Amino acid sequence: MVFLNLVTNAVEALDEKDEDDEKRITVTLEKSESNNVLEVTDNGPGISEQMRKNLFKEFETGKTRGMGIGLYTCSLIVNSHGGDITYDTRIGLGTTFRVRFPDQYARRKEPYDAPQNFGSR
Repeated sequence: MVFLNLVTNAVEALDEKDEDDEKRITVTLEKSESNNVLEVTDNGPGISEQMRKNLFKEFETGKTRGMGIGLYTCSLIVNSHGGDITYDTRIGLGTTFRVRFPDQYARRKEPYDAPQNFGSR
């Protein structure tokens, strides 16, 4: 749900660019010893100062057809798993949303092994 919403928002941001302009979305996933970080970056118009004030609030939207529940729901999901969601934006250059989830297996003393019957019927 979080990934889908962030990519959908990026696609919609690119719709605001002129037809002849380059449109680009980059998705990266990085894993460290204790975190998994997902980044979704677009080269859209960026997020206005006015929109930033209410970005993660319920029922706040800058879209003509939006409901204002996407980023709000994303933040609830990410926070409920002990992670956080942040963003960097530059007007005219684009936006990056960054989702950090703690690696649930990083706290284990031994490596995680899938059950022996995993995937068998």
